[in-house]
Amino acid sequence: MSASRQRQELKSVTMSSDMRHPTLVPAAVGSRGHSMIGSAYQARHAARRERGRLRSVAAGVAATLVFGGAALAVELPAASAEEACTRRCYSAVVAPQSSHTSTSVPFSVTLTNLLAQRLGSAEITPPAGYAVTSAPTTTRGTVLLVNGVLHLRNAETPQGEQVVVSFTGTTPAQAGTYTWTVVAKQANEFNDAAGTGNLLQMDRAASDLTTTTTSPPPPPFVCPATSPTVSCNTGTIDYSVRSAVSTGTVADATRFLVGTVDFPATNATGTQSYTLYANAVAGRYCPLGAETVQCTFEMFIDEIPYPYVGAFNATLTMVCDVTVCRALDRLASMTKLNEQTGERTFLPPCTPGFTLTCFQSERQGDGDLVATVRNLGPGDPKIAGLMVGEGSGELITPTA
Repeated sequence: MSASRQRQELKSVTMSSDMRHPTLVPAAVGSRGHSMIGSAYQARHAARRERGRLRSVAAGVAATLVFGGAALAVELPAASAEEACTRRCYSAVVAPQSSHTSTSVPFSVTLTNLLAQRLGSAEITPPAGYAVTSAPTTTRGTVLLVNGVLHLRNAETPQGEQVVVSFTGTTPAQAGTYTWTVVAKQANEFNDAAGTGNLLQMDRAASDLTTTTTSPPPPPFVCPATSPTVSCNTGTIDYSVRSAVSTGTVADATRFLVGTVDFPATNATGTQSYTLYANAVAGRYCPLGAETVQCTFEMFIDEIPYPYVGAFNATLTMVCDVTVCRALDRLASMTKLNEQTGERTFLPPCTPGFTLTCFQSERQGDGDLVATVRNLGPGDPKIAGLMVGEGSGELITPTA
């Protein structure tokens, strides 16, 4: 083949690649029960495979142009991990992806049938150092713990559907990043009657099997005999039952800020001490327009433990005395400050169904302000509020 003809073919391939932009419309649920999720995945998969084919053709022609007519064997790069799944595809995601060392944590492994006739069974192996400590449950089929491995059977999961395996486990004593092992098959009993053809192929780009453990924070702050705090308390929380730690529920001119953290019951086990306290003088990190000003009040709370994630989020309720949070003033903003990273988060007002950290406020009959922060998850926040004089824009802060 002449060099000019090679250049023409390369140009033709390049133009063809640029001009191919197919419109892929996911099919609706059909008579065979294929869902919208599976159809959309098929469309994306087909487009991804076509792009990979065009890149391979172009790469081969380019190699011929560089080396001319020399009889050289040119090995093209293998397909990427994202393009590796070609048939009977599924994904696997482990959650939560981060936790503390030597901690009891509620885990879940979500398997999604992306492109297979059926996901019937799977075996899930935690990394070394992890241990399953509760009886596992599943949303489909049955699951048993056998020699440290979770055996999922009779899942009967059709294309586009999911099966979730849940359990409580302890994390390793050593901080690091760990990888879980998941093997899924089409057969309900995880047998090899069909040989390797019975195996499902994991889509690595849609999966996440890594979890990270970090060292826990320093021991919780313990209320001192004397300090510049206006309220403080250390209590014990039990992960398996509803718990609360409170500095009080009634504020006055001296103890102008009190608070309570409510923790729901989770499916984790264990206890720990927990502290919250209010400083007499708040920090300077609350927003007022384009400026950062001194906050009116602030409540330090220990890091929310990892069992309180998602549906198990904690709630902080604060009562600010009317002498500081004056009756004619409004709560202009609430700020969450992570002292470990210095990151500030300006909280939005809560609305029905809102799942992110948010706040709401109301006045009691005695004029005291009640500020509630909802959906507090694992982290190390310091919560502060800013009062602004109604109508005048006057900034209100307590006197030391």
